[in-house]
This record gives sequence, structure tokens and C-alpha cells, in this order.
Amino acid sequence: MAPPRPCDLTACRRCKRPIFWAFTGRGRRMPLDAEPHPDGTIAAYKSGTGTWMCRTLKHGEEPHGYELRYMTHFATCLVLPSSAKWLPKGVSSFAAARARKTRKERRS
Repeated sequence: MAPPRPCDLTACRRCKRPIFWAFTGRGRRMPLDAEPHPDGTIAAYKSGTGTWMCRTLKHGEEPHGYELRYMTHFATCLVLPSSAKWLPKGVSSFAAARARKTRKERRS
């Protein structure tokens, strides 16, 4: 199974990183990071009609031979939507730390 082609990719509206959209078994769209990830919790494959399909892997479960392991973009997006509004009092957002870490990785 090959990763998504450039024509399958789009940019995240918030952080501008490349993502692609896959449909869950219930027909809902889920954003996935463009590159396969060894620690990903989502198994995705491209169906015969050219549509990306995905499912959540259970603990210890491995993807089937025709699937690749991806990380959902919800978990990796650097710019969370108004995170301060929904966090409980006394809890800090990690968005700034994630952004600093990414900038350091780019410089290396």
C-alpha cells in the first residue's frame, strides 16, 4: 500500500501542515497526517473507488496487509481551536510548547 499521492493531500486550515481526509466506517470524515506513523492509532487504505477509508486500531492490534498506520491530525495539529476556552481552570495548553518543539526540529 502506498501513502497518499500529492493530489490526495490538502493543507490543514489551522496549522497548514499536509493532511488527507479518510472516511470512517460510519461515513464521517477524519483528517490524517500525510505520512504514515509507526505509533499511529488509525489504519487507512485506499478503496477500489479511490476513496480513503480508515478505522481505529484497538490496543495491540496491527493493520491488515492492505492498510497503513497513520496518526489522526486531531492529535498532532499545532494550532488547537481556542483551546483556552474549553480547558478546565488551572490546566495549561501545550500548543505553545508543540510549536516551539516543531521550530527546533526544523532548524536541526
